[in-house]
Amino acid sequence: MYFVYDIGGTFVKFALMENNGNIKMKDKFPTTAKSAEELVAQMVEKFVPYKQAVKGIAVSCPGVVDTKKGVIYQGGSLLFMHEKNLAEMLARECHVPVVLQNDAKSAALAELWLGVAKDVHSAAILTLGSGVGGGIIMEGKLQSGVHLMAGEVSYMQTDFDTEKLRGDFFGRTGSAVELIKRIATKKNLTDKKDGEQVFALINQGDDEAVAKIKAANPFHAAKPNIVTCRFQNDANLYGALYNFFIQFADGVI
Repeated sequence: MYFVYDIGGTFVKFALMENNGNIKMKDKFPTTAKSAEELVAQMVEKFVPYKQAVKGIAVSCPGVVDTKKGVIYQGGSLLFMHEKNLAEMLARECHVPVVLQNDAKSAALAELWLGVAKDVHSAAILTLGSGVGGGIIMEGKLQSGVHLMAGEVSYMQTDFDTEKLRGDFFGRTGSAVELIKRIATKKNLTDKKDGEQVFALINQGDDEAVAKIKAANPFHAAKPNIVTCRFQNDANLYGALYNFFIQFADGVI
């Protein structure tokens, strides 16, 4: 058995999983911690009842993640995790091997392992939330990049103000949160954060909700096959576990 965490800005999900991906137990707790030490204490509390059955811990988390060292940089919405070696902190308390992976890359690994990208040569997996994360699959392998940020669409610069010397980035304008807000405003919805209502409009083919991107940009010839990820909200759990197996096989732990 393996204990798997998916650290998010709102909740920390955790699960007890078998090596084939079968989930034996799953739960979550609110992300209320104000420090790395407090977060680790909360995670350890959930781990303790299952420690006798657990061979290792896999973690999906926000931020730029050095999977070989177990260190998080930036930390996404959890800035207190910057430069913290979460793998080392958890291993010291739980006495089992711990492996980390970025949340969007975890989602990509889930689809590569058991989802829609299985046996696919090349794919780009996008995660849409408060930003636009992603993972790039080439030749059947996840690409990290020299700066550990390959596929992180949020950091793509889309504009630059030469007077203020400030750039604008796709994560601010291309996120699901921004999309929902713009469409909700256009359709005069009462709740500007109601994603379900907005996507219902999109799925119905509403003219104001669906952008005619292809028609407006005839010079853009690429037409990838776009499909929904198989594991959806559980993708990070599956991907984190698969990352554990990859790192173990590579001799990292």
